[in-house]
Parts: sequence; structure tokens; C-alpha cells
Amino acid sequence: MQRAKLCVEIGAIVLLILLNIRGVKESVTTILPVFMAFVVTHVVLLGVSIGATSETSARSRTRRSRTSTTPSQPSDSSPRSG
Repeated sequence: MQRAKLCVEIGAIVLLILLNIRGVKESVTTILPVFMAFVVTHVVLLGVSIGATSETSARSRTRRSRTSTTPSQPSDSSPRSG
């Protein structure tokens, strides 16, 4: 008897889940454009910010390489024993 009750309860839960998923599918179609606009704008903003960061890094590397000269010889200030 307990086994049959458990099977009926599980079946009812699965049925409710399936009905709920059907309702979710219908409601998702109305929310989907807003969600897609959110995703697209974030992808664009992330792409632009990452691109700007990489350009800034490249410019600063180029600027450093242009302004850097050959390193000077280290001065030999250590005392000499003789």
C-alpha cells in the first residue's frame, strides 16, 4: 500500500512539473526579448571594455619601448681589494 501511494505521489509531482514547464515556456516567450537585450548589451559592453583595455595596454607598451633607451652600464662602486 505504501509503495502504491509513493508511486502516485511521484507521478503527481512529475505531472505538476510538466504542467509548470509548459507554462514556463509560454511565459518565457514574453520575457525572452528583454533577456536577450540584457545579454547582448552585456556582451557588447564587455567586448568594448576588454578591447579598450588591450589597446591601452598595447599603447603603453609601445610608449615604454619608444622612450626606453639602452640600459646604462652599472657603476662599479664596490671597493677593490688589492
